[in-house]
Amino acid sequence: MIEAISESKIYKHITDILADQRALDRNKKINEEVKERALLNIKRKVALIKELTKGYTDNQRFLNAMILGSNELTKGEGVNLLTVHASKGLEFKDVYILDLMDGRFPNRKLANKGGSIDEERRLFYVAVTRAKDGLWLSYAKVDKVKKLRFYPSLFLYEAGLINNREEHQKLLEEKYK
Repeated sequence: MIEAISESKIYKHITDILADQRALDRNKKINEEVKERALLNIKRKVALIKELTKGYTDNQRFLNAMILGSNELTKGEGVNLLTVHASKGLEFKDVYILDLMDGRFPNRKLANKGGSIDEERRLFYVAVTRAKDGLWLSYAKVDKVKKLRFYPSLFLYEAGLINNREEHQKLLEEKYK
């Protein structure tokens, strides 16, 4: 099924739209080099999905395994990529939590649409408590392609992992005026 979708006209149309959106610069011009990289990344992700679905004859079983974080996908050696939701109840020797930037975690878009910062805080707790031995927390300071500046997540301040929360709060207030 993945093969058929990835060869369809609608798939090609959607990937072109996505690549164009990712390649827009500040002047609303498409950077062809960035577009090519975006298309390559999409192709790689589709190849990964094809590889992941090889052991499944039923698409619904595969989707359920992905959504629920089934043990079928987390057995054995190697790296497990999971959402925070899918990690509930599981434990790992080492855990890496990425994208701990303000606006991403906690997700401001969800919070603005009626989501709860407290629920996001609980999810952060779930994520950090999955680690048995090592916990690695990461955030970006700058996106050089989109020329964006990021600030650490509020949760890193609340956990006492970063100082100067007052300074952080001032920066956020300026950012969201």
